[in-house]
Amino acid sequence: MPVGIYFSPPSLDEATYNSIREKVEANGPWPAVGMLHHSCFTEGPKLAVYEIWESQEAMDKFGQERLMPVMKELNFDAGEPAIVSIINMVQA
Repeated sequence: MPVGIYFSPPSLDEATYNSIREKVEANGPWPAVGMLHHSCFTEGPKLAVYEIWESQEAMDKFGQERLMPVMKELNFDAGEPAIVSIINMVQA
C-alpha cells in the first residue's frame, strides 16, 4: 500500500533543502526507487516536503540508506515526520 510522508521542520530553508537534495541525488538514482512523488513547498517562512512511496519498505530503505546519512552529515534535524496511508491518488 502506498504511503505518504510529510516533513515540516521549523528550520528548513531553501539553502538547506538544496544542500540535502544535491547530496541525496549524487548518491543514487533520483527519483529514488519506489518514490512516486516528491514536492517541496513554502509553508509560511519555511519549507516543507511531501513524498509518496509505493510502500513503507521502500520509504524506510531510502531513509536509512540515503536520506538520514546526509541529514546527519549536515547536522540537520527534520523532527518527526507524519506518515499516512494513501487511500486514493490521482496522477494527471
